[in-house]
Amino acid sequence: MLGAARVYAGIQGEFEQIFGRRPLDAVVAYRAEDAETLIVSMGTIGATAERVVDQLREQGQKVGSLRVRLFRPLPAEEIKDWFAGKQRIAVIDRDISLGFGGVLWGEIRALADPGAVVQSYMAGLGGGDVRPEHIVNMLADLLPRKFAGLPAMMEAE
Repeated sequence: MLGAARVYAGIQGEFEQIFGRRPLDAVVAYRAEDAETLIVSMGTIGATAERVVDQLREQGQKVGSLRVRLFRPLPAEEIKDWFAGKQRIAVIDRDISLGFGGVLWGEIRALADPGAVVQSYMAGLGGGDVRPEHIVNMLADLLPRKFAGLPAMMEAE
């Protein structure tokens, strides 16, 4: 497991040589460099989060996103680097570990700066859609928070 990230990087290169395109990195940042708030997700929610980032950037909000593409082993140092200086982080999970919350949130919440609000949101459980308005609602919930609360379930309307 400790060598998986190195192996993945090698496989990316081999894949690119054969197919002419490089698979995405283990963590894909989108407009995150100057973001004050981050949306963190895995899988297809990442594309929806990028649309929301563009929408909110047009409104003057400094929002960015991270799409985690490799979960085991978790690219913790890379995520921690992206979290540096961010005070609000919404972690969207499409899964639940009963009594605990989302698994991605559980793994990455300790990687944020001390005092940062890293709020768990669960959406799309059972295959439901996660639409841009759901993520906008999550951010509306996140921004006024001074502390993270219990994992929040975001239901489809």
